[in-house]
Amino acid sequence: METSAGKRRSKRLANRVFMFGLIILLQGSIGGTGASPAWSARLPDDLEEAILYRLENDETGGNLILQKARKAVESGIPPGVIAPVVEHCLDRGVDATSTGEILDEIISARERGLPAAPLASKVLEGLAKNAGSQGILIALGKVTERMETAAQIIAVSGPRFSTEEGYGRLLAESSDAIAAGLDRDQLTEIIGIMAEESDGNGKLEPGDVIELVKTLRGYGIEHEPVTELVRAVVRDKDIGPGNLRSFILNFVNTRKKGETGDLKNLLTDPSDSEGVDPAETGLETADEASEGRSSSGLETADEASEGRSSSGLDTADEASEGRSR
Repeated sequence: METSAGKRRSKRLANRVFMFGLIILLQGSIGGTGASPAWSARLPDDLEEAILYRLENDETGGNLILQKARKAVESGIPPGVIAPVVEHCLDRGVDATSTGEILDEIISARERGLPAAPLASKVLEGLAKNAGSQGILIALGKVTERMETAAQIIAVSGPRFSTEEGYGRLLAESSDAIAAGLDRDQLTEIIGIMAEESDGNGKLEPGDVIELVKTLRGYGIEHEPVTELVRAVVRDKDIGPGNLRSFILNFVNTRKKGETGDLKNLLTDPSDSEGVDPAETGLETADEASEGRSSSGLETADEASEGRSSSGLDTADEASEGRSR
């Protein structure tokens, strides 16, 4: 017959086995999803209060948005990314159901491994331009589809990343480049060049290079000269982000003057463009220059590829900075 001491030892052993199994189960679950533990993710108190206050006469709607926003944070989306989406939807009078659908789109993309920030920015763009919720959802679908295309290409032949931020930026820039006219095969070729020449230039991130490609395609430059420039850039150890910014400013200036020539001649030292006011190029900021907007009237990469959108969506940078035309 088992003694009292023996029963206590058996109970302690059973407890240890149970806790060990629970820990392994939880670690496997978290590791498999790549998301932050749900219990460590929390919606900011001020956002919860704002939702409840703004929808105090719509308890069902308030609870719906709270549920979706909490799910977004639990899925790994930073509160700083999701909060502006909710706040601006409330400010613009978007109904609770539509706001929930917008959050669902962002959450779904995140769960498929896509960055949430570009989608959140697209929502802000639409709201800044008074686009309807359906127009915003359509735009989110297009951005998601383009980022998935880029993700498939990168998975096969792209460079490797040490940070999620760098990977997310390349997906976002690639999406814009596709919208500006780059097709799948062309993007595959350019990303392949960056992977092949990964030891050539340590100053540039892949996102820097694709941003350059997006600019050139937004201005209608054909694929072959763009590809040649990409090869030259990634092989030159002395070219950094400042050089690319100078190139963009120089390129925009020459195009406005109606001049053409060898693109490589515009790759100057950053000091060569010091004192150049972006306003002289007809572009409000250097970011706008890199987004391919020109005197042709094409305001965004999406507009360049679609001829013109009826949704009224402009660029992410303009929405986040409160600029509108």
